[in-house]
Amino acid sequence: MKKMKFSIDGKLEEVWVTDEKGLNFSTDNMTSRIEASRKFLKLFTKQEIAIILRHELFHKYHNFKVILAGIVVLLVLIGHFGQTLLSLFLTALVFYLIIPTAEILADLYAARKVGREKYLPLLKRYSELKDKERVAGMARQLTHLPHPIRYWLIRNLG
Repeated sequence: MKKMKFSIDGKLEEVWVTDEKGLNFSTDNMTSRIEASRKFLKLFTKQEIAIILRHELFHKYHNFKVILAGIVVLLVLIGHFGQTLLSLFLTALVFYLIIPTAEILADLYAARKVGREKYLPLLKRYSELKDKERVAGMARQLTHLPHPIRYWLIRNLG
């Protein structure tokens, strides 16, 4: 795998290039490695990637999925000891609330770092491209709110 380097706040950040077919820019929370598909890199300039990279850096340094995994293990243990229905409900609730919250926080972080006027148009463009991909048959990401909701949150809270 090839990697690219970006200077963010005086620190070199690596982005690993994947051969994934879809439009992807994400953080592998087990390795803290930020990955981008070739398709993503073709559609965005280096300056745009550096702006969107702020969102992924939030995930890299605030690893919600590890926290979430711990919570899910705890809920499974609760289920194992007789409260299965309650455990399933709480697990679903955790996934429904925590993962989108992590995305909103990452958006707010990026918007504050680079400015809403730079971040919002890129978020909208990326989200619209992802929506077209979903319509074309790619799997829907449950972790992301629709872009109008994210756009409104950044506009009003960022």
